[in-house]
Amino acid sequence: MVAEAVSWKNRVNLLKQRLEQTPGARIPELQLVTEQDWLNAAKGDLKSEKDYRQALAQLRSAGESKFISDLQPALTKYMEANNGQFPTDLTQLQPYLKTPVDPAILDRWGIVPASSIKSLGVGGDWIITQRSAPDGEFDQRYGVGSFGYGSSGPFTQKPVDTLTPVLQSFASANNGQMPSDPAQLVPYLTTQEQRTELDKIGQRFKIMSPDDRNKMWAEAQKLITDQGSK
Repeated sequence: MVAEAVSWKNRVNLLKQRLEQTPGARIPELQLVTEQDWLNAAKGDLKSEKDYRQALAQLRSAGESKFISDLQPALTKYMEANNGQFPTDLTQLQPYLKTPVDPAILDRWGIVPASSIKSLGVGGDWIITQRSAPDGEFDQRYGVGSFGYGSSGPFTQKPVDTLTPVLQSFASANNGQMPSDPAQLVPYLTTQEQRTELDKIGQRFKIMSPDDRNKMWAEAQKLITDQGSK
């Protein structure tokens, strides 16, 4: 029992260390998480890059959940005081929040048409949601509307899917070979979305184990091969 508790605490320390090593994984909402949130996030194994990514996504989700649980009542109060009108700027909700919120947190969220997240039914024509996510494959997409809030699942498609055209271009120019470093893909980027995803992967790549690096490139190679056979 004691050994298990020590191991758990060690995993929390490892997770905190990984967050320091990957500043791109941080969001302002992490200032809202508790020590219990850290323990929950580090409950499972932390042996692979995927383990760390999932744990950090769970930690970010804990912070975001705390924010939106206060944001939704504030939205309701605002609409009641403004003839049912949805705010046009999130700073308009600040007076209705239980406690003042760091402007950096509000900056991460935007107001978008409710139809932009079709699987999330929280009422009304508009919703409040994150503008972006550090790790779209594992981070949850939240939405806050006039009748409630919820999650529609992972934020985006897998990063490797976003970078498929880039990997294909690199492979075509290099006799079917995969790169040994993400930086080698830079000349083949054509969109800002691709650049953003590559920056995230490059940051993680620096602290990946050799085994995790090999797995990542093997997945990319399989994707290219599957695309070519279609």
